[in-house]
Amino acid sequence: MNRATYQRVYKKVANISPPAKIYIYGDAQLLKDGLIQGVKKTVAGFEEFNLNVFWMNELRSTDGIKEIFDAIIAFPMMTDRRVVILRNFTFSRPIEKKFVESLEDFDFPNSTILLIEADELKKNIKAGKIIASQFETIELSTPSDRDLLDWVAYFCTRAGKKIQRGAAVELINLSGATLSALRQE
Repeated sequence: MNRATYQRVYKKVANISPPAKIYIYGDAQLLKDGLIQGVKKTVAGFEEFNLNVFWMNELRSTDGIKEIFDAIIAFPMMTDRRVVILRNFTFSRPIEKKFVESLEDFDFPNSTILLIEADELKKNIKAGKIIASQFETIELSTPSDRDLLDWVAYFCTRAGKKIQRGAAVELINLSGATLSALRQE
């Protein structure tokens, strides 16, 4: 994903009003983390009361699903919204499939933003079709080589440095094509 598109998506997600269901997926972890931070900022100062983050790979039983639904239907405190984030979501585990199927007939509250972070969206299975129909889906794939140059320039500008095109290309060749590694360099 190029930087300009990402910035438009970030602004849209960071300013979203409840009720909202967002499914972000792709292999660009730095971009996914950035969108998650943008959504978290919508409850800044009240995170303790209005933010729940669940790591799906840590949930082992249907009690975990009940806990997620309890967080979704809880009333917000001292603000107009609640944010529920599900990290490391995958369709290969039965608990995620059961959760998505439970969402199909669920009366989603007007004060909640639900964000699911995953590596892929499988639209050929029932749970994937439900996600595609009920959620705003955002794919965050690794930027192309041409887009990486723009990202390197952006990271350097934010760090208060200047970089020439040749040096940026060399940096990409040395550190690889992941945004996390480029940002660190």
